[in-house]
Amino acid sequence: MKIRSYIQKSYKRQLQLYFITSSVIPIAVSGFLLVGLFRYQAEKDLSKQDLRRQNQIAAILSDAFTLAENGIREVAEDPDIASALRSGKVQSHNVYAALYRKTGRLRNFATADIYSGGKRIYSTGSGTESRTLPTDFGILAKARESKGKVVYRAGYAGDLAADSSLNTAQSSRREPCIQIAGQIQENEGYAVVTIRKAGLDLLLQGSYGADEGILVMNRFWEPVYSAGALADPDAASLFRRNLLSAQPVRQDYPDNFYSVPIGGTGLTLVYMTAPALSPGIFHSLLNVVLFFCVLMIPLGLLFANYMSRYLSRPIAELGAAMRSFRHGDMNAQVHMDRDDELGLLAEGFNKTTVRLRENIEEQIRQQKHLNETKIRMLQAQLNPHFLYNTLDTIKWVGIEHQVPEVAQLAQNLAGLLRQSISNRQFITLSEELDMVENYCNIQEFRFGYSFSYECEVPEDLMGCIVPKLILQPVVENAIIHGLEGVEDGLVKVSAARKPHRCAGEADIDGAGAPQDDLEIIVIDNGRGISDKMIDILDRHDAGQLSGHLGFRNVDTILRMFYGDSYGIHASRREEGGTQVSLLLPATCAMIKE
Repeated sequence: MKIRSYIQKSYKRQLQLYFITSSVIPIAVSGFLLVGLFRYQAEKDLSKQDLRRQNQIAAILSDAFTLAENGIREVAEDPDIASALRSGKVQSHNVYAALYRKTGRLRNFATADIYSGGKRIYSTGSGTESRTLPTDFGILAKARESKGKVVYRAGYAGDLAADSSLNTAQSSRREPCIQIAGQIQENEGYAVVTIRKAGLDLLLQGSYGADEGILVMNRFWEPVYSAGALADPDAASLFRRNLLSAQPVRQDYPDNFYSVPIGGTGLTLVYMTAPALSPGIFHSLLNVVLFFCVLMIPLGLLFANYMSRYLSRPIAELGAAMRSFRHGDMNAQVHMDRDDELGLLAEGFNKTTVRLRENIEEQIRQQKHLNETKIRMLQAQLNPHFLYNTLDTIKWVGIEHQVPEVAQLAQNLAGLLRQSISNRQFITLSEELDMVENYCNIQEFRFGYSFSYECEVPEDLMGCIVPKLILQPVVENAIIHGLEGVEDGLVKVSAARKPHRCAGEADIDGAGAPQDDLEIIVIDNGRGISDKMIDILDRHDAGQLSGHLGFRNVDTILRMFYGDSYGIHASRREEGGTQVSLLLPATCAMIKE
């Protein structure tokens, strides 16, 4: 887990691990796969070759047995040999001549004998061969029972003899042999061909290699002939034991193993070859693959180190720039001359930092501007605490001296000042309208009731939150400038809910849902606003509004709080006078004071 955590904490180390893994694993997998495919193909090709070799050996033996069968039939059909067996009057040299003539092609690998009853009377062999064979069992009994057909018997030469003295000597040698016999006519004459190991060696000479083995088994899976790698007498015993125990015959033999019956002789040819790839060669190939895998580790490390540095350097530069930006360096930039995804990422980071820096600078500038506006608004006012206390004294003096107008004016101005000295930055629209009403009451008395004030605001809008003192400067401008020289003036304040502002502007409450806007309209029936002032208000040019402190302050506050799509707009009415609209969100409850 520590190693895994150590690797996961570094993009460079992860790249190194991936490059090493991607270079070593494919070589290992492909190497072992190639060795396996090579072994499979070699075994497949060798199997075909082995089958051909096995069929060739089986064909040699089958041809030899066919020669023996044909020789026996020719001997049985020879008139001299048949006459000699019937009467015994034929001269022996004529019989031997016929026997040698009929078995000429056999004498290289087999001996041919003629038996009368169980006694051998003629033979192409010499010396130590047994002179008798039993007639009640063995090859002669099988030949008599076969009714003229050729029969086979495989065993040991000593075991086939009937002479007791020779039986003991031959049994001690236990030389395996194959006997092929046929009855001559229907008397007690028999032609017997005997093939011994020397003859089989001569037949099979050159048909197998030093690492191959041949084993000829009888129908009881007893060995008749063995040579090469299967010359070990224990091999036949092992095969027979596996067969009797219902195990695979070739069990315990990892080599290629084949078996095929030899015609109708009752014999089975077992042929065995070495594997296509010996264990030593196979292990050597595997060691070569392992060597290349080990060799690729340092080479993979060098390549992985180079590639990881090349690929991780841009990431490291980007990470360093992000750390600098996180610690307050707003000028952090990534200089990367690349056209790939990393280059695009660096370019995006640079643009993001520039935009954030510009946004922060803009916020600082706006806050500074807002603070200056607040200071100018405060500077434009008298000390509200002093005025409030003084007006409260004037009100009681007016009441005491029975001058109600003075008391009413003092009360209206005191209410106006009471709102202005509060620490609340936002108030309800209802409270703002109360301040406007107090202000208008004072101005009506001042101007001799030459104008009137009206308010038409729906009750459901009275609870809307608005910045404090945004209507009084607009109403004041309408009275002082708009109604100048007008005898029967009118100032009217109304409000209405409007559909949501232009798309793309963020909601004040941050909920993302559409939100209606609040439009407060102040109209008068005076001389009307100038085109120049309308243009200045539409462009929100604070510099040009420096001589109109009320308009400038109100427009700045609305735009600072709610965005550039809000503020003051003015127009001339067709029936005369001016209409000034204040646009802001219909609810501002989420804005903190």
